[in-house]
Amino acid sequence: DRPHDLPIFDLRVGSFFPDGRLIFGGGVGVLAQYREGRWCNIPRGLSREVLALSPIPSSASGFAITYSERAGDWAGVTRLRLEP
Repeated sequence: DRPHDLPIFDLRVGSFFPDGRLIFGGGVGVLAQYREGRWCNIPRGLSREVLALSPIPSSASGFAITYSERAGDWAGVTRLRLEP
């Protein structure tokens, strides 16, 4: 099951994190995770489109590469620190 407010069709990229989570990013800046058979939103969404996700080995952290033509930001990097 997934939260009703999770725009599943806007999820465009995904990455497996070392702690067993699948983290997904979307075209509207949404972040979500799939872990142990359950979906949930990651509360701290991004205001820009997520183009790529990269975990930090042996950590529950990673990076999101983002883009926003409207904001005039061609690329950005945001560090993600995920709750356990």
